[in-house]
Amino acid sequence: MYYNLVPTLTHCRHMHNRESFVNAQATRQEPDMTGIWRGNDGSVYYIRHDDPHVWWAGFSDNGSGQNWTHVFHGIRQIGPEGVVISGNWADVPRGRNRNNGTLVLTRSEDQLTKVSGGIITTTWQRW
Repeated sequence: MYYNLVPTLTHCRHMHNRESFVNAQATRQEPDMTGIWRGNDGSVYYIRHDDPHVWWAGFSDNGSGQNWTHVFHGIRQIGPEGVVISGNWADVPRGRNRNNGTLVLTRSEDQLTKVSGGIITTTWQRW
């Protein structure tokens, strides 16, 4: 109903100086990751990016999810090494696997690269 309206920047009143405000605005201007991404292992990821949050549902086997299907929630941050996404993932009953863990990724344009974590996929490309 009202979810398409542009919100006002009420969070600005909590910031203590201009530098914090400028940094927050720079963070908000990063390209949106929402969409379909393809993993280097043939997996398909449906990503939702609502800054700073990143969610996804990942499916093995060209999207069928028979071997594994997992969900992820992470936070996107800008650090000295660039854009970093860190969060937690867990397999869900659609696939055979029942694992979970943490995951850290970096982003460069339309590619994500795994830094650490226990999933098979190591790179993602926007599809």
